[in-house]
Amino acid sequence: IKAGWAVFTPHKNFSGYQKYEEDNPDLTIDVWIATDLEILSRCDAIFMMSGWQKSQGASAEHAFAKEHLLDILYEDSSWKL
Repeated sequence: IKAGWAVFTPHKNFSGYQKYEEDNPDLTIDVWIATDLEILSRCDAIFMMSGWQKSQGASAEHAFAKEHLLDILYEDSSWKL
């Protein structure tokens, strides 16, 4: 944000939605990931935080970003704004 980027943070966007899963078994992690990837399709770049490989969602985002040729920045590299 400080660099002038519009930022989307999936875990913040979907925070608290677990309560809807209890009443609707169709709302699986796959639905949340598909929703996230739809938003990511409108982005120019993605920032991968350290440990992203341990997250099903972040791994899906990374694969999507590679497939769609988005710029990928990694927290654990020497990236600079």
